[in-house]
Amino acid sequence: MRSQPLPNLLATPYVFHRLEPVTERLATEQLPAVLDADLKTWYLNRTATILAPHLLEFYRRQVEEALTTQGLDALAPPARSLLQVITTDTGTLVQLTLNPTVIDTVSAALVHELAASDEASGWSTMTRRLATDLAAGALETLSQERGERALAAMPDPVFEAAVLHTASTPDRVAFRDRVRQYLARIAQHIAFDRATAIEARGASLVELERLLGF
Repeated sequence: MRSQPLPNLLATPYVFHRLEPVTERLATEQLPAVLDADLKTWYLNRTATILAPHLLEFYRRQVEEALTTQGLDALAPPARSLLQVITTDTGTLVQLTLNPTVIDTVSAALVHELAASDEASGWSTMTRRLATDLAAGALETLSQERGERALAAMPDPVFEAAVLHTASTPDRVAFRDRVRQYLARIAQHIAFDRATAIEARGASLVELERLLGF
């Protein structure tokens, strides 16, 4: 009698079904104690640090365009001192002069904006997102170490225990560091998506100056 082939471990929705109990335990038992106010502050600052250069470059390009039609009057007075305008035969070039104080101002303004915008910071859904990412990362590690066929052959309780053990650790400090690494990746995605959305809708100079703390 021919045996039935084992399901592909990475197939959908099979893999998501097997990971659901692991994701639930991570979200309800492991992560709530780690995702405290200090870690949220770190995450918001990390996101703002990544977001700032994207918005500053977009602002610089917007300023170049505005100067040709509206002049310096189009800019907020605090922003004018940061600009170095260079006139060439081919047009007007703008450079931003950013000292540490200005960078701190920009970062603080963006942190405030992110903290006030649940859509941008996503902190209310961060537990579930991290649980999903941790479980998926653990599954990938186990599939490399043991092989997909071996994992697919495991009974569900054994499979869940193996993934949960790989995703978490009894060492709270080590687990917090792991969560921080995943948060850093999420911050990159959030910052990129946020910058892309702001640029795509053609944010005005006034809005950009507000976001940047100018």
